[in-house]
Amino acid sequence: MKEQIDLVFRAMAHPLRREVLALLARRDDGVADVVELADGLGHLSEKTDEQLRVAFHHVHLPLLRDAGLVEYDDRTGFARHQDGSSSDLAESMLAKSRELES
Repeated sequence: MKEQIDLVFRAMAHPLRREVLALLARRDDGVADVVELADGLGHLSEKTDEQLRVAFHHVHLPLLRDAGLVEYDDRTGFARHQDGSSSDLAESMLAKSRELES
């Protein structure tokens, strides 16, 4: 369990990953692909859309998947919000983060 908590904290440490979770949570179906994520969150990064797509595919989404926060299919590039205790912890952390940022 401690390892899972450590993974959640590591995943939540990066602002883009927090925004991915927020974006997926706002969607009715909880799904987006790497292109939609790059388009929707590109304003938060100095990277090009292509660089963001690569970073989402190879770094951010696999880490969120390993932490149990999203389901990610690296063949299709689609990520889906995942329910569960890890997601509950992440949502609490995200809410507190937003509170501290405002």
